[in-house]
Amino acid sequence: MSGTAYLVEFAGQASSAIVNKALSILREISKEMELSRKARLANLGWTKAEKMVNSPILDVNKPIFEVTVPPRLTSDVNVSREILRVSPIDDKSLHVVITDASLPPKKCEEIALEFAKTLYEKTTGEKIDDRMIHVEKVATLSERICEHCLQVIEGFPYACKACGRTFCYDHRQPESHGCRRQPHIIEEANTQYTSSSQVESRSEEAPKIIIRRVPCG
Repeated sequence: MSGTAYLVEFAGQASSAIVNKALSILREISKEMELSRKARLANLGWTKAEKMVNSPILDVNKPIFEVTVPPRLTSDVNVSREILRVSPIDDKSLHVVITDASLPPKKCEEIALEFAKTLYEKTTGEKIDDRMIHVEKVATLSERICEHCLQVIEGFPYACKACGRTFCYDHRQPESHGCRRQPHIIEEANTQYTSSSQVESRSEEAPKIIIRRVPCG
């Protein structure tokens, strides 16, 4: 699938129930791709980028939903009708593709975050704080992939002190990769807890949604 792809994983014991209900909601608010269109999509010849692994495989036997992105999210980049393609991966994860390949990475991440947040709130009936949605490393096994441009890092990899992710030289600065987190948040997250009450408090702050950008194409 072309565009920018993400894995949206619902964490916790109720993850499978959330995904099942999310699929029911998607059937109500979106259109499921027809078999003939899924077949054409599956038959496209994609070439994997070197050393990129763990990219989800399109399964035409599973539903693929097409969801329209609210115009308010894309009006600032002059896109009027952006479509997401959403398909289940397993009992806790969804594969979400932002189909417009021209959208900047920062905007794609914003759309993915908003989609995951909205879906969670619709399925559970609960509001979710942005701090409970974590954007993690690219879903590849190689640590030498820039998480902004998704290219193999030829030289020295740079770890951003603000978000903790890995970037190439060109995208090492927070402003160049659309960094959303502040350094003090990382420092707080890395604080070591020793007492049992502190460990329990830390477990309560585990993310409810994990979003990973994946290689696409």
